[in-house]
Amino acid sequence: MRSTFNRHFGLQLLAMSKLHIFSKSPYSHTIELDALLNAISTDDKLMLINDGTYLCAHEQFSAFKCPVFSIDSETKARGISVDNRTCLVDYDRFVELTVAAESVITWA
Repeated sequence: MRSTFNRHFGLQLLAMSKLHIFSKSPYSHTIELDALLNAISTDDKLMLINDGTYLCAHEQFSAFKCPVFSIDSETKARGISVDNRTCLVDYDRFVELTVAAESVITWA
């Protein structure tokens, strides 16, 4: 897990950016998804947790131009496949991303 994480998104890329945490299904929370798309920049990071992992399979996923992370166990538990844009991480990496971020925005 660590080698994939460092290869795709080295620690130097984590500092001084916002981390957006999206935990809702994009299929039933379209207003929040639209707001997220308008608020997130290419310098930010997007973390998908819980039902937010369904965003990997959503038609608007390609609109996100920032690095995208998804909790590995939650993504696999839902049977979601991801492309090479998405870095699957464990909870330790989730904590690292949170600590390294300039600010954290939770879309709940």
